[in-house]
Amino acid sequence: MSHWNYRVMQRRDEDSEEIGYVLVDAYYDDNSQLSGTSTGRCSPFGKTPEKLKEDLELMQGAFDRPVLSEDWNNG
Repeated sequence: MSHWNYRVMQRRDEDSEEIGYVLVDAYYDDNSQLSGTSTGRCSPFGKTPEKLKEDLELMQGAFDRPVLSEDWNNG
């Protein structure tokens, strides 16, 4: 079954060309292989303060996983 989670990604800033880190949505195929990431930066969202807190907690989980490089699919 496909799924997603938040991941930290090393990425070059489009404006300044500096290397930095952003949170992205990472998508996995039915074999749990990384199949894609969001192109933008993630911002927490929730329809209630409690849901916002839950989303922030999911984002914190990204720091427990390996950092992705923006060229993750070229290697």
